[in-house]
Parts: sequence; C-alpha cells; structure tokens
Amino acid sequence: MMVNNNDSEHLNFENSNEPGTSVLAPEFFLKEAEKYPVIDVRTPAEFAQGHIPGAINMPIFSNEERAVVGTLYKKKDVTQRF
Repeated sequence: MMVNNNDSEHLNFENSNEPGTSVLAPEFFLKEAEKYPVIDVRTPAEFAQGHIPGAINMPIFSNEERAVVGTLYKKKDVTQRF
C-alpha cells in the first residue's frame, strides 16, 4: 500500500524496528484495506485461523512446505539463521 506525505499523521515512527521505515496505524490500514486489495502470503492454514476481512490468500508455501521449512529452521543453530 502506498502512503503519500499527506498521510504522515497515520504513520507511527516510534514503533518502527528499522531505520527509514514506518508503521501504519492499524485503524488507517484497515480503512485503506476497504479500497485496496490486501494480499496475505501465509499458508492456507494460517489464513484460515484469521485474516483481514476481504484479504486474498496467495500463499508462498503450502501447509506441508511450511512445516518442512519450520522444522529446518528450528534444527539450525541460532547463529546460522542470519
């Protein structure tokens, strides 16, 4: 979702974890989601557990692929993750 400079009152810079990034206020995001498509890339199972009303599920991984990736991630040493 594109945010122009006129929408800066809806940005929350204090909750941003990365320099140069911003976080939209949830209320503003949900209002904009009524006008623009929201693509949810989580697995079908995660999407089924809950999603933004009207969101479209376009999963990157199937439920089975996500289980494999999660298992591999947990098996790796934490220092090798990044």
